[in-house]
Amino acid sequence: MNISGQGQSTVFDCGPGEILALIESFEPLGGVTPKNRRRKTIRNVFERNRAVASIGTVTGELIEMHRRAVSVGLDLTVNDLAVLVGALCSRFEAFEHGETSLVPPLYKGVSYNPAGKNWREWVLLLDFFAFMHSLVASTSRHKRPIQTAVLDASLYWVVNLLGEEGISLTSRSVDKAAEELLGFLRSLVEQKGPDSGVYEIAGQRNAYMRAIAEQFPAKVVPQVFTVLDVWRDPGFVSFLSVALANFCAYENGQWRVKRAVTYERYMMYSPWVTPLVVAEQTFLSSKCGFRLFLAPVEEAAWNSAVDVMSRLTGTPYYATLMYTRPKTADIPYSGFPFFSDTAGQVWDKFRRYPGLEEATSYLVRTFLPFPGDLNAVTDTDAAEVVSDFCNRIHSRALELYSEGVPELPLANMCWLMQFPPGTC
Repeated sequence: MNISGQGQSTVFDCGPGEILALIESFEPLGGVTPKNRRRKTIRNVFERNRAVASIGTVTGELIEMHRRAVSVGLDLTVNDLAVLVGALCSRFEAFEHGETSLVPPLYKGVSYNPAGKNWREWVLLLDFFAFMHSLVASTSRHKRPIQTAVLDASLYWVVNLLGEEGISLTSRSVDKAAEELLGFLRSLVEQKGPDSGVYEIAGQRNAYMRAIAEQFPAKVVPQVFTVLDVWRDPGFVSFLSVALANFCAYENGQWRVKRAVTYERYMMYSPWVTPLVVAEQTFLSSKCGFRLFLAPVEEAAWNSAVDVMSRLTGTPYYATLMYTRPKTADIPYSGFPFFSDTAGQVWDKFRRYPGLEEATSYLVRTFLPFPGDLNAVTDTDAAEVVSDFCNRIHSRALELYSEGVPELPLANMCWLMQFPPGTC
């Protein structure tokens, strides 16, 4: 957008149209209706941030972000459009000087997959990776790429297995109760309790995620860290204390969760996941500078609880980017290609389930050096390309699994994130 001698009047002449285009991009989706979508509200965000001159740049960046999601077969919305716009506005001046990316750091939490036992991990694990890859791959040489990371959240499944009664915190002091909870969980993980099979499956998914991350350009490989890395960090306990004090209560000699997020996926979440998750997200915002969080629309129930915790801890509110996968609800888990499938198995699944080839091709295409490879004429050709890519991921995952899940101290990860991608 050109700002000439007309000053702000030029900006306001073109701003409303650009803002309207932004609002139309981030529409209600899958039961999620973005807050603060009025044109006046969004323009006020630019004015409050003294970033009126950035209207064209910021709206263009966000519209392109939505387009990139669509290019890999996803649709995208956000929990709060004003928060998303404000997050970019706050970085515009540094962006203009080439010091940082316009889009702030983003991370994605990835759940445990009980169906993935025996290396039966489905290709839909690529969905958020494909979106993240498209964001960094689209960055021109004149712009800093967005910094991304992936949190392996599998260990929350261990908390689920414990249920409500499996955790007993007896210290009346909230600070000591937080230390008690973390000590108990770290000890449990060390002993691989309460079910050692969970750790085997979790290790397989972790290996797949690290293998996929290696498919990114070398300068923008997303770090894959774990919930255990968060629990080990000495700074986390203070955030967990705040979560216990505000989402739990001390009754009859022990702590109980009173404001649990009601959320069901493969099983009902344990109420104890609530204080751990809200503490995790706000802590990572404070320590590592994350302002964006990526999640499927099915996890929208967490948004308000994290907002409450952000207010309590004085950390910036998250702009939660929420997405839907391609429409494949009628396909069973076993009907999707696995990373370990042969080309024949992939072709057979394509043949049995209309629409599966297209959905799978969207996710794989962004990682290929020549995306046109998937503009194949026949299902068998596409199956060969998909299988070849997936088998490379599977082979690398087997190697990484044999080495175990590595520890990644957050101090190391966050130190690296202080530098623009490509400078280290």
